Amino acid sequence: MSYEYTWYFEIAKEAEMAHDEDGTPSECYSKISLGFEEQKSEEKIKQMEPAMRKHIADMAQVSIDFVISISKVKYEIETLEQITE
Repeated sequence: MSYEYTWYFEIAKEAEMAHDEDGTPSECYSKISLGFEEQKSEEKIKQMEPAMRKHIADMAQVSIDFVISISKVKYEIETLEQITE
């Protein structure tokens, strides 16, 4: 059996990764999922969050200060709003 864990992030508008229709910097969102052979504890998942945050910052080539951990609910709300606008 495989276990998948997902972390959700907002990349601050100051990173200038995204822009609205007027060209104004805007937040954007990212998530990262990893699969494991064995189940991880909630504590272990929380301990892994800084490494996932750094990975997103490195991939996006932005300061880690611009990468903010968010909840799955906030991620879904924000990305759904972007799709429907």
